[in-house]
Amino acid sequence: MPLVFVLLAVFLSLALGPPAAAADARTVALAPVADVSFPFSCSWGYDWEERCWRDDSPRMPIGGDTDKVWRPALRFSFGAIPEGSSILSARLDVFYDRVCIASYAGSVACDGRPFTLDVHAILSPDWFDEREPEFDPFILARYALPFGASSRWMSWDLTQTAEDWAYGIEQNHGLLLKVADGEEWSETGPKPPSSGFANAALRPRLVVTYFPPG
Repeated sequence: MPLVFVLLAVFLSLALGPPAAAADARTVALAPVADVSFPFSCSWGYDWEERCWRDDSPRMPIGGDTDKVWRPALRFSFGAIPEGSSILSARLDVFYDRVCIASYAGSVACDGRPFTLDVHAILSPDWFDEREPEFDPFILARYALPFGASSRWMSWDLTQTAEDWAYGIEQNHGLLLKVADGEEWSETGPKPPSSGFANAALRPRLVVTYFPPG
């Protein structure tokens, strides 16, 4: 390459500076603004408040119980992300610490069995308008917890969902976690920390990487 072109290339790189790409990207870990586990397929009756109550305790059960299945709902606000930002990636993180559901709202150490956990979009603007919030049967993302799994972060790629929310393509009514169909009635399932868990480092989070506008 002639020397004049080499000098020109060097001059342009100095004048323009490095590409804006990775240097301008920002990452934020969003905490849920609301999370609660709902009892689905519960036999509602005169004592429904005793058996079919909603669980907003420091743990959120996911899976089968004696007379119901638990499905947690989580809602995240995008208020911390400037309007007009470009979403690069988003993932939901939930910590598995080997605590599982025991009958009648108890907790036990998990026996090592595997679980398939799915994320769905919630369609109900008001979660409490009905006994069970409506959700889209389409699976947004899936995580397979292997047999004998040790404590770990379970993660779901929700980049497309975050883009749809940020760009106004879909309404953000929250996310629903459930054990996959066919596994849900096993009378157990993970019971990970919720947003009320004592150790804040183990609470659920939505990690979003984005380019600010401009």
